[in-house]
Amino acid sequence: MAMETWQQFLGVRAREVKTVWLFFLHNFMLGIGTVLVYVVANVLLLEHYPEHNLPLAYGLGALAMLAVGRLYTRFEHAWPLKTLAARAILTALVFTGLLGGLLLLRGNAVVVAVLLMTGYRVVYLLTNLEFWGLSAVVFDVRQGRRLFSVISSGDMPAKALGALLAIFVHAQQDLVLLLGLAFGAYLVALYTQQLTFRSHLVEARPAPARPQASVASPLVRRWLGRSPLLLHMGLSWLAVAAVSTGAEYFFFVNVKQKLLDQTVILQYVGGVLALSYGLAMLGKLLLTRHGLDRLGLPRTLLLLPLTALAGVAMFGALQLGAVGSGGWLLYFCGLYLSMEVLRRGLFEPVFLVLFQPLSAPERLKGHTQVKGFYEPLGMGLTGLVLYAVHAWPAGGSAVAFVWMGALLVLAMLMLRRTHRHYLQELKTVLGRRFYNPAQAAENLAGRLGIRETFEHLEADAHSTWGADSPTPAAGFNPDAGLHNPDLPVQLETIRACLSAEPDHPAAQARLQELAAASDANQRQAALGLLEFLPHPQQLTLLRTCFQSQNPGLLKAARQAAAQVPTPEIIKLLIELLEQKAVRKLAADTLVNMGSAVLPTLEKNLHRQTDYPLLRRLTQVCARLATPAARRTLVLLAQQTNLTRRAAALQALGRFDTVVADAPLFQHLMQKEMRLAQQLLRGMLGANVELRSCLKYELTKAQQRLFGLLLQLYDRQPILDARRSVARTGQERQANALEILDNLLPRPLYQGLQALVEVGRLTKKVQTFDQLLGPAPPEPILTTILERGEEAFAPWTLSVALRQWQPTPATVATLQTYLRATNVLVRESAEDVLELLPARYPAVYEHWASLFPTPALDGNPPAAEPRVPAVERLLLLKHTTLFADTPENVLSSIVPIMKEVSFPAQHPIFAKGDLGTSLFIIYTGEVGIFTEEHRLATFREGEFFGELALLDAEPRSASAVTQSPVVAFRLDQEDFYDVMEECAEVLQNILRVLCQRLRLQNEKMKALAEGEIV
Repeated sequence: MAMETWQQFLGVRAREVKTVWLFFLHNFMLGIGTVLVYVVANVLLLEHYPEHNLPLAYGLGALAMLAVGRLYTRFEHAWPLKTLAARAILTALVFTGLLGGLLLLRGNAVVVAVLLMTGYRVVYLLTNLEFWGLSAVVFDVRQGRRLFSVISSGDMPAKALGALLAIFVHAQQDLVLLLGLAFGAYLVALYTQQLTFRSHLVEARPAPARPQASVASPLVRRWLGRSPLLLHMGLSWLAVAAVSTGAEYFFFVNVKQKLLDQTVILQYVGGVLALSYGLAMLGKLLLTRHGLDRLGLPRTLLLLPLTALAGVAMFGALQLGAVGSGGWLLYFCGLYLSMEVLRRGLFEPVFLVLFQPLSAPERLKGHTQVKGFYEPLGMGLTGLVLYAVHAWPAGGSAVAFVWMGALLVLAMLMLRRTHRHYLQELKTVLGRRFYNPAQAAENLAGRLGIRETFEHLEADAHSTWGADSPTPAAGFNPDAGLHNPDLPVQLETIRACLSAEPDHPAAQARLQELAAASDANQRQAALGLLEFLPHPQQLTLLRTCFQSQNPGLLKAARQAAAQVPTPEIIKLLIELLEQKAVRKLAADTLVNMGSAVLPTLEKNLHRQTDYPLLRRLTQVCARLATPAARRTLVLLAQQTNLTRRAAALQALGRFDTVVADAPLFQHLMQKEMRLAQQLLRGMLGANVELRSCLKYELTKAQQRLFGLLLQLYDRQPILDARRSVARTGQERQANALEILDNLLPRPLYQGLQALVEVGRLTKKVQTFDQLLGPAPPEPILTTILERGEEAFAPWTLSVALRQWQPTPATVATLQTYLRATNVLVRESAEDVLELLPARYPAVYEHWASLFPTPALDGNPPAAEPRVPAVERLLLLKHTTLFADTPENVLSSIVPIMKEVSFPAQHPIFAKGDLGTSLFIIYTGEVGIFTEEHRLATFREGEFFGELALLDAEPRSASAVTQSPVVAFRLDQEDFYDVMEECAEVLQNILRVLCQRLRLQNEKMKALAEGEIV
């Protein structure tokens, strides 16, 4: 339990424990090896005039690092990552061995000391590139934020241990022993690296190119790369590395000047280094993750340069005062200590996160460029400055500190720009790559010939019934015109008569004859005079024309209806939205009617509860794109019915944000967050079935929250984030959360993060309690049943009813659900009522006193299906086709399940029949045959004919019952409607079909191999 608590505090999840420990151990061994080489080099340098030799070692080390970084970049493109990482450690081993041999041969000469420091820089670079490279590929951006501080803290105790060893070093043979220990540490690091390779796929997969901003200057692009993100990261790292080098130099030089005895120097330096690395480790483990969550990425990045700048400014203040050598030593010790702790403990782990939006190859290239070019360049420039000012004892230190202050200002400027480019990279990663909706629509229309067809139909209609049609001369004879064989003449006669006298008997009779005719041309002609028909005939004509297959008739019906936007016609079009064949045409007609549809549309929106129809109605509102339409949707979003709110928010996503509405949407956001808090709290004490329902309701709440965010913040990042969070890809989800972190206020982001990320339920509840305060102490079942169908899905209500323990005070709620239109909810309520006398006699007596008659309504009870709706749903859930689909989604399939029964040896379908249905067996057994050969046998809970749901093709085999069978049939047309509303259903169908195709391919392969043998 203590280990779990510790892991939870560090942000390490159960599935990540092995990986984190491997990286921690690997970095621990690298840290031991690297710091031991560092100690040996510094011990020798402090013996030989460090004021002069340290800058020289910085310069040579920088040149060596630049050369090795160049070589590493070259091999990065030629070798796989695993090969490159292994050879980097092997090269570090070779260098360590060479340094040990050099020390044995030449002793403690100045040249050896400088070469040892140069060798240390090379080893440091190789081990850092290897570790950064592996981390970048194995961890995504969100894991990086949580775990880089943990895995990279492994080198801190190692370096502290190495620093303590330096206290006891007094002879040359001790230095050789330290190099030997470093060699052994690198061997162990190589072994842990191989363990990592066995447990993870370590590969920098090539990613498709995507549009990126590029540095403007050709010269900069040539020498420093094209990426603005990497350029500004590199410049900020250069400045930080240069300042760190200066702080290290002044610390060591002042130690040497103050403490003349070599043993005391080593003890002091070792103690300071051990303290620095110990504090840095604590900072990494305890502060980085939680500090990052509280401060955010930009403030955390600026913490190091701001602190260092304050330390550099303190140098000027101390110069003005009378400070002795002891005070200066304390100052330089504090400056070096704070720089090392902040850099190792906070800045480096957070800086690593900035690489994560890049593709894996780009990350590796960026790591190498920053560590192998910019860092040695910064160190080398500071080495040159220190070497130059060494000859000026009076003012050299001041010049060096001015240099360091200027670099820190540069670092802050570059870090701000780095963060801006980092956000841009995240937006690019989350955006739809290479997709131009306008161009795509243009191309599609061109390919299908839609535009030409539409224009042709329009031209035909205009030339036949339009303004150029012949008109009767003045003083025409109505009877002659009405019986004229030329149809256009009849139409103009009817128009003239009815315009003058709306009840003209002969004209009205002829118009109604045309409207009722079987000939499509005559009905199309009548549509041109639709406004003259009585309302019942208008509706009859439009209904028959909309259900026609004639393109010209459909187009004429759409145009005619748009010209006569009466409430009756609008209601007819709303009804037609429920018919798949004419749904799109009806929606287009409503849009063409313009704002005239809004009053009728608004009434239907406030009365409707069916989500598919609600979504279609709100989309019509959105397509109207008027302020009045937007107001209608805003009013709908404020309703307590969450189904209506979800549909309204989805449609509002098409409108621009209105600042004046921000308080309204913030209030709705507060309500949704409070509901999420109640759902999370309810999950704590819920059983598996209820917890699954509450998890689904949380997903719906999350979708509504994203809809509200679209009305409050920059819409494109929110759209990209919503799309990425909905996907199962961990890295895209991580990138989505990262961009939300930099867009939303911290409290709102923390709540959304708790909803989206996988984590402990108690932690999520704690987060919401901190943000919103304690939730009302109401049982979750009470909340569900009180809010009912306005807030919760049918299956959630069904489960809540079956787990409910009614009391005399609450039993009246049951009456509402006994009248529910949804069969799942109603059946569950009936089950509760049936069990009430046996389980809760007193409650039943109270119920009977409240509702003495058992009748549910005035209508006679309808014939119930033999198999209850709950059993149907559970049957779906137990099939492989729908096993991964939430029950709340499956509840939308239950109404389209048609119960069918067959006797034994009855053919369900024959080979060659057109397949349009899937069958799921409830009881019995069905055989699948090709002629006389039985291919398969399906039993209870299994399904067959699934291909027919996606493509109506002739059956490839026959299905015959082997015993009496009760089954459920799902028809293709009904199922298409469900798939349109619930993407999860289609995803599961495709997954199962792919599995079956794979299995079939394996069987065919096995048969082929058997024939070859």
